[in-house]
Amino acid sequence: MEADGDVHRDEGIYASWRLRLWRGDPVREVCGAGVLLTADRALTCAHVAVDRDTPLWVDFVAAPGAPAVRARVTEDGWFPSAGPSALPGENEKELDVAVLALEAGVPSLRPARLHRELVTGERVLMTGHPEEAPAGLTLGATVRGLRERWIQLDPERGNVLHGFSGAGVSVDPGPRHREPAPDRPPPPLRVVGLVVSDQAVAQHRLPTDYDYMVPVDEIARAVPLVAGLAAPFDWDDALWARVWTWFHGQDQPSVKISVLEEGSDRHRTFRFARHLADVDHDAAAPGGVRALAEQVVRTQGDAVGDGAACRDWLLTGQYAEARRATPYRLRGSVLVTGLDRAPEREATLALLGRAHAAGLRLLLVCDSYGEPKRQAEQQLLDPALRTHSRALVEKLYQGEKRRRAQRKYGRGAGSTTGRPHPPDVAVARHEDWVRATGQSDPRRRIRALRKLLRRLDRDLYALTAELGRGTGE
Repeated sequence: MEADGDVHRDEGIYASWRLRLWRGDPVREVCGAGVLLTADRALTCAHVAVDRDTPLWVDFVAAPGAPAVRARVTEDGWFPSAGPSALPGENEKELDVAVLALEAGVPSLRPARLHRELVTGERVLMTGHPEEAPAGLTLGATVRGLRERWIQLDPERGNVLHGFSGAGVSVDPGPRHREPAPDRPPPPLRVVGLVVSDQAVAQHRLPTDYDYMVPVDEIARAVPLVAGLAAPFDWDDALWARVWTWFHGQDQPSVKISVLEEGSDRHRTFRFARHLADVDHDAAAPGGVRALAEQVVRTQGDAVGDGAACRDWLLTGQYAEARRATPYRLRGSVLVTGLDRAPEREATLALLGRAHAAGLRLLLVCDSYGEPKRQAEQQLLDPALRTHSRALVEKLYQGEKRRRAQRKYGRGAGSTTGRPHPPDVAVARHEDWVRATGQSDPRRRIRALRKLLRRLDRDLYALTAELGRGTGE
């Protein structure tokens, strides 16, 4: 999970999908770069991997907390470069590309957002690990045009060096990306290709005045995994902002439930936020509810004491004798997908209920609107919305109390303008809360609570702005 202080870090610098590759054990030698595709798959150049059988080490330089992992070329992921006589389209699977399988997955890191579209004249960025700068060196270039099956790049400050091969080429998003709005983060960078300059110059004898990359569109023609990840889709800004805000924002309900149809644009957008969760669990995967309990316990470390006892409590609700007087207090967020297909759905919801009561925040994703979603709403979302809306009513009451004090001492907005003061609404919102929670039908109650939360958000936004004016902030 990203640290709280890192939520606005420029992905152009801190992109966790950028990989450094090493060869050799125990003495390691930097041999190139790569791109993280999924939690356990990466992409690099075939000439970096050397062959199908040589193991590599993958290092996450932009995510210092993630340990290096071993990787090997997948059985169907070997696409070495063609000879100098090859022409475009002669053998589309000879691209100097290799797909790597990581021995240990890294679900806490954001994968690259692959993009097929490429425009002549665009400025692109490449970060490699040459001998002179093994920690990383970023160079800029301009897209010029097709050269055989690769794309020619016009470098800005000299050509890329050995150690750049396999590096992801991303489109420079410009200054707007680096100054995101606080409530709407920028989308991830668009990765449009891999650097292949070493191979292009050495084997294909292309001019050395330029750099070269193999575009994502060409890779997708040969690699089904890349084709699926780079399929054209409309980025859902609204969903991205809501999910990002839920993970990082304040005044958010502790339970969120979303419906994301597999393969939809919303589902593809959501994939780039999964790394934000402390626990990412597929309820339909082998291991079921026990695997979920073990994942939760691992994220808590020593805070829960006896991990086995905490796991058993999550599974059964029964405290060990030694813990009866001190209930568990858990921290972090849990993402659960595949709830519709979970073979142990009742047990999963029961475990999540206990985890939520102990302090965990829950983001549940369903494939469709149906009984699993309704069960989750009634058992988890309903109590979370009650608690959250009641807390916002109290926050509104305290804010209006502070506003009355400002007015009394002549510091409030409107106190010297002759305009009427905005009315206090906390009492009315409390009455709304009583009516909403008094609904006997769970679905109507949830709708009423959601409507109340929207009102409270508007009330608190206006109140915060007025209090800021009153204190000169």
